[in-house]
Amino acid sequence: MAKNGLCRSRRAPMLNLYFLLALTLTAFANTDAAAKSQRKVYTSRADLPNLHVNALAQDSLGYIWVGTANGLCRDKGNAYDIFSSDKADSATIPSNNVTALLYRNGTLWIATARGLASKAAHSNAFVRYTIKSEKKHSEGYYCGFVLFNGSLYTFGYNGLYEIDAEHHQLIPKVNFDRRDVQAAAIAPDGHLWLASGDELLCLDNRLNVNRRVALPPGNAVSAMLTDGGFILLGSQRGILRFDPATSQITPMPGAEALANTPINTLLPLQHTDKLLIGTRGHGPQLFDKSNGRILSVTGKFNFTKIPSVDITAAFLDSESNLWFGTFDKGVFRIAARDDVFNSDHKMIDAFRGHFVTRIEGDKRGRFWIGTRYRGLAMYNPADTSLTYFSPAAYPWMNEFPTKFVQELFIDSQGRLWVGMDNGLFVPAQSENFPTHRQCGHHRRGCPKPGVGRLVRRGDKDFQSRPYGCITRSVTTLFPKQHNPPPAV
Repeated sequence: MAKNGLCRSRRAPMLNLYFLLALTLTAFANTDAAAKSQRKVYTSRADLPNLHVNALAQDSLGYIWVGTANGLCRDKGNAYDIFSSDKADSATIPSNNVTALLYRNGTLWIATARGLASKAAHSNAFVRYTIKSEKKHSEGYYCGFVLFNGSLYTFGYNGLYEIDAEHHQLIPKVNFDRRDVQAAAIAPDGHLWLASGDELLCLDNRLNVNRRVALPPGNAVSAMLTDGGFILLGSQRGILRFDPATSQITPMPGAEALANTPINTLLPLQHTDKLLIGTRGHGPQLFDKSNGRILSVTGKFNFTKIPSVDITAAFLDSESNLWFGTFDKGVFRIAARDDVFNSDHKMIDAFRGHFVTRIEGDKRGRFWIGTRYRGLAMYNPADTSLTYFSPAAYPWMNEFPTKFVQELFIDSQGRLWVGMDNGLFVPAQSENFPTHRQCGHHRRGCPKPGVGRLVRRGDKDFQSRPYGCITRSVTTLFPKQHNPPPAV
């Protein structure tokens, strides 16, 4: 018997060992499960997980988000990050069927067929929302969002809900028993109008229903857009114009050509009188309200190139590019101007993660690329060939202690100047790369050797200016020869 009446068992150390072993195995199991879950709910691939696109949005970082019938996708230009649902993981989206997207004030809002979630701009984790009267996540079907009197609302199955972002709750405001709210818009007088089934409902500032307007038979509304003193209605039989002041609903003047055409989405083009209309069966249509004409081509927007007749979503990004989501062909972009960046995906992929320091284009259309750790490379867009110039292929490059390319410059004669850690070299060009080189080394005593930049001194004279000292003129680096190095 030990002091204080405590009995010390000889089995205690062994039990502690078993306990620690079990704890360690559990930790590894949890880590492995977490890793599997992460791989399951967050992946990257070249194509969309589903070609049925329901929604589009753009965040503050410029990424386009695509809501599909089988996952949420972030467009990276040449691939997609795909976020999937995991019922056991509350940090994922509630359902893979994403029905609506909205980006506002640094938050991406995701409506799905089984609930609502949000995501901060710099996080890959999602927050699910519960209905205030319930203690568990709500699996309601939500169709969209509307901003009314400074508050954000979502609508869908059973009615309208206010979003409480602080407490991650949905507060029921207008209840429609077993009915969907398909669309919403703010009238010129400030009232909120909802489309539900075969009628329109007007809500005052206190969200009380104070008026109901019956829709024409067979004209269920899927899109609403405030236009001057009217609200345009995208219905199953074309575009209707609703006057909130008189409660009259009439066909949209000039849009008779779209009569009996189901309308999925309405998008105004900024600073114009044109309205982009996404239809089912007739693809994208552009309606010019000033003359009542339906256009398929305007400026650089040629809608005949969209390979689907069923447009389910339309979006205008921050650079005025048009994005289309389709029912069966995925997502497409029509650029407002000629592409400048991200046009050569093979070159982008080849240098992803390679710490590119400098890029120069020569007269032959090739790109000379300097990197921090892999030296100098040349990419030829004509045949998509990529060549790295390493000491293995060119032993003389072993004279350089590192592969850090600090500067590239092509002069008026077309010669390539390469600044590296201990000076400069100017390759004499053959059809491929250096058959001769000369190196200039940094001045002794220089506190920070290395080529920082190249400075022109006249038409033919350059100097290397390292960080804090000046090397000798590099015009003396050229070998004395009758024929100068050919231009690159």
